[in-house]
Amino acid sequence: MKRQLIILLTLLTVSFFSCENEQVNVENTNINLRAELWFQNNHNNRLDNNPNFYGEPDWDNNFKINNSHYFPLIPVIKDGFKTNTNLRSYLQGSNEVYARSFLVLTENDNNEFTETLEVFVTRDNENFEINDDIIKKSSLKYNSNNQLFNYFSTEDISINIGYPNQDNNATASRDDGCQTIGVFLIITYDDGTENKILLHTYEECPPEISDEEEDGGGGGGAGDGDGSADDGPSCESFNFINTTSNWQEASVAGIRFNIVLINPTTLEIGINTIIFPQPIKFGLPSDYSLGGNLGGDSAAELSADILDLTMKEMAREFGRQQLTDAYIRVQFRERLIKNYRDYTGGGGRVQFNFTGLVPPPSPYKTKFFGTGDCD
Repeated sequence: MKRQLIILLTLLTVSFFSCENEQVNVENTNINLRAELWFQNNHNNRLDNNPNFYGEPDWDNNFKINNSHYFPLIPVIKDGFKTNTNLRSYLQGSNEVYARSFLVLTENDNNEFTETLEVFVTRDNENFEINDDIIKKSSLKYNSNNQLFNYFSTEDISINIGYPNQDNNATASRDDGCQTIGVFLIITYDDGTENKILLHTYEECPPEISDEEEDGGGGGGAGDGDGSADDGPSCESFNFINTTSNWQEASVAGIRFNIVLINPTTLEIGINTIIFPQPIKFGLPSDYSLGGNLGGDSAAELSADILDLTMKEMAREFGRQQLTDAYIRVQFRERLIKNYRDYTGGGGRVQFNFTGLVPPPSPYKTKFFGTGDCD
């Protein structure tokens, strides 16, 4: 009797886990089919112009992080020829660097997807597995319009944005005000030497300014006599919401600051308003193990202070020089990402050109003196 009971319990257990696995498989199959159908009807062809978007998504092989589904790109046969391999390599021999691309489909509450391209880079090909550990590697993220909107660097492989094949960054802009910007990999070896690889280039042009913005002037920074002017950022620009149990985010649209520059072409000096019309997303932990809880109001004040500090740094280091708006925008992006990470104990993250709906973007606000009192 006792043996029969053990067998019965064993069969029930096997049956339970079998059903559970079947349910997981059905859910995965459902996601794969829905994702493939959505892609066929909604994919933005601009992504196809990215050199890292090769082949096609492997709809049968993916992993999930939160609401995002990662589908690796795999080669396909076209006209008897095989497209690029699913693992690109740069440099040769012991210095070789590998890149693997993923189509990322993020699902919203309405069961609709948004697509991005995420490229992970590593020197360790043997441990380049397709699972969620891959997000710890250096990466570049492109939105559906094929715009690089965020990147992540590790200790040995860093991402750098700058001017290709030009030692002097203070170059004159074209007649249309646009600049060719390069995306670089910088590989640091154990002996301290470095290799710099140009991945690709893109065009960056100044945003269109409405008549209202042209007449009303911008904000940002504090007038310390060497480039910045007008009012500084207000903490009221940041409306942080908790997106997970220990993570909070805010997005701000229309961040801008003024800086005095010398036009490299005409040598005229004037105040240039640097505007970021697309939302910029700020994220940081809501609970630090040593520092305690960081509420949304405190996070808003801290974020405004870091933004103000970054604007002042830009004015102090680049004001009254022969530089273009495009160069200042690149430097500000680099500086803000670094400062936000450093001044939040390594936990803060900044994402430019944020296109999501959560957190909802708030309009950029300024303050005449200081950054305000939101706590």
